[in-house]
Amino acid sequence: MTHILSIQSPDTYTPKTLKKALFTLQKGNTLLYPTDTVYGLGVDATNIEATKKLYTLKEREYTKPFSIAVSDIEMLKIYAKVDIRTEKIISTFLPGPLTLILPRTHKLPDEVVAGGNTIGIRIPEHPFILELIKQLGKPITTTSANKSSFPELTNVPEIINQLPEIDTAIDQGPLENHIPSTIVDLTGDKINILREGPISKKDIEAIL
Repeated sequence: MTHILSIQSPDTYTPKTLKKALFTLQKGNTLLYPTDTVYGLGVDATNIEATKKLYTLKEREYTKPFSIAVSDIEMLKIYAKVDIRTEKIISTFLPGPLTLILPRTHKLPDEVVAGGNTIGIRIPEHPFILELIKQLGKPITTTSANKSSFPELTNVPEIINQLPEIDTAIDQGPLENHIPSTIVDLTGDKINILREGPISKKDIEAIL
């Protein structure tokens, strides 16, 4: 049975709630959590067994990598290679609804990135999640809270009904945005928008 913890808003939570969410990740268990976009599923991204558990939970193919969420640019640079162009994008849009595809640094298990040479990475604009990652001291996976190939779900009861094996859920109620983050691939010379969300290609190009 999923253990449900409630928070009123991204910056309104109790130390007890944060501690319980942290314990879930430290034990290698799965966490359903709110972000500045949609609900995500997280495990300690450095824990191979926890990552495998997440693949099983989502019924996801092992050839499909997970993205990760980090607490700040310093942590981001541990797991991804950052050039001047990327630095400018990070300083302008992050924390925020943007996922960057970057060359990886091989600090994460291959299981997280499906053996690839790139990593999807974001810094969500959500104080609770940022503090959680900071206290964990490691990135967490960030992936949609549904079974693979199923429609996206927007509230915790629906998600748990589909994925009852989730260990702990942070319930912030229905999220206002419901728009997944923009995904931009920065591994080539040109900017490649893989999914346009709240931040447009025009927004990004305007600062470069």
